[in-house]
Amino acid sequence: MTDIKRKMIAAGLAMTILTVGISACTKENTAETQPSEGTVIESQAEPVVGGWAMSASPNVRDEQRTLFENAMKTLLGVDYEPVAYLASQVVAGTNHCYLCKATVVAPDATPTYKLVYIYEKLDGTTEVLGFQDVTPAGGATGDGQFDGGWTYADDAMLNGEREAILDKACETLAGAEYIPAAYIASQVVEGTNHAFVCKEVPSTQGLEDPGKLVVVTVWEKLDGSAEILEVADLELGNYTK
Repeated sequence: MTDIKRKMIAAGLAMTILTVGISACTKENTAETQPSEGTVIESQAEPVVGGWAMSASPNVRDEQRTLFENAMKTLLGVDYEPVAYLASQVVAGTNHCYLCKATVVAPDATPTYKLVYIYEKLDGTTEVLGFQDVTPAGGATGDGQFDGGWTYADDAMLNGEREAILDKACETLAGAEYIPAAYIASQVVEGTNHAFVCKEVPSTQGLEDPGKLVVVTVWEKLDGSAEILEVADLELGNYTK
């Protein structure tokens, strides 16, 4: 074999060894950057809206009230009183949705109602995500006339009289059930209009259908009968800072 052929073979072998070495290093480095099974990768994304779970009961439990008070203690100028715990959402931690009576800290201030969203982080700290107005839906009397504006309730409690009005309006209703969470407003008309925040549960509810939150307007007529005037969806997560 000539010297030229020997040199060509040696050069080829050297190139092959170099290529294999580079490939092996590349695979080794790639393997080092891949998380092993079970590794937790921290995400910098903010909590996303979606997948809200309706609360089985609107009653605000002690631990829910404490969480709310801790998150709201630095907010000044408006007094927020939680009247119902409506829903939660699992994120990197938990989002909580409360229905609150909001009253500006000023003489003779009249209340309004808002949804307050609170983010509970994995370390137990909290922050306020935002607020969402809750207003009565509709409000016309039987002949379409308005006799007065809405008056927000000083007390959102569901007493027997208020629940009886909603029950009467739902007696002939088919297709859905309205479970009241709070009473938020009234309006004097030819009779009285009443606004309730309710959970709407379809009569044909499937296992994966959690229902939804709505504002139900009920017209209580002068003869004592009642009917539902309007049902408006209360879309969770539609808050502003």
